[in-house]
Amino acid sequence: GISYLEPCLSTHRPVHILVLMLGTNDLKPRFGLSAYDIARGNVRLIQTARQSLLRKQGFEPQILLISPIAVGEGIAESSFGEMFGNERAREISLEFPRTFEAAAKECCCRFLDAAAVARPSREDQIHMDPKGHRALGEAVIKELREML
Repeated sequence: GISYLEPCLSTHRPVHILVLMLGTNDLKPRFGLSAYDIARGNVRLIQTARQSLLRKQGFEPQILLISPIAVGEGIAESSFGEMFGNERAREISLEFPRTFEAAAKECCCRFLDAAAVARPSREDQIHMDPKGHRALGEAVIKELREML
């Protein structure tokens, strides 16, 4: 997301609040990343966003960092199992809350653990179903209201 971040932010200014929830696709074995590595990637995105927006709009946005939901227990039976490395993806995703919270603290950002409010769908074990999207949306709204 780093190459797209600055152009995206530039077209959406002014940005007062930035919400980031990235990392699930980074679980794919071809990237060879740990939960720590994925969280550090988000730190880089946060730093880039802050610097870019400070330079272009004169102030930094507030930032909400969300750790993605955990990969489901049935990932090995899912159509996404092989693509995501089966159980390896689940094990790494279970570390997201801890590593993302540490990244949020380091960057002085708000933090939300999506896995605390939503689960993956039974169908693919990666994406949320409508109930999960609603639960996460309500949790994000609550955080944003507190930020405002």
